[in-house]
Amino acid sequence: MATEKITAPQEIQQIVSEVCELIRKGKSYRQIHKMQRDTGEFYPAPKTLCEWGDKYADVGKQFARARKDSAEFWDDKATQETEYLAEKTRQYLDKGEDMPKGVAQAMQVVIQRYAKNAALRDDSRYADRKHIALGGEQDAPPVKMDLSGVSTENLRKIRELLTNGNTESN
Repeated sequence: MATEKITAPQEIQQIVSEVCELIRKGKSYRQIHKMQRDTGEFYPAPKTLCEWGDKYADVGKQFARARKDSAEFWDDKATQETEYLAEKTRQYLDKGEDMPKGVAQAMQVVIQRYAKNAALRDDSRYADRKHIALGGEQDAPPVKMDLSGVSTENLRKIRELLTNGNTESN
């Protein structure tokens, strides 16, 4: 029987609020742990933050929302770098000069990293590939099937159907 999650105590809620604000600014749990609070204490370890998210329903939701919000932070940074690269390229073109290849490649790496950070935090809006849940909802749990009673021959047919769209056995 599943246990119902409980609400976090006030002292944990204060820390969670601070952590969420830092997450929105692009910080990871690991980076946050290395930072000092206004009280002089360090923030909790990543493991503790994860445990709070699992234990307290409200905390888990706040962390998830902050991660999604931080995706916009990283997307904004990628956009700024792209605009900077475009401006530099225009400056070289206006002078009739070629932009050094290494500079352009380095800028591309930075832009790609920022875009990856955005996708890691909210893949529903920033990933190259869209994930489709079989249950019909994005947050639906994966579909589980008990195939222990299915014959080997039927399992082969299922595999063939899934891989080739064909039920013919060779």
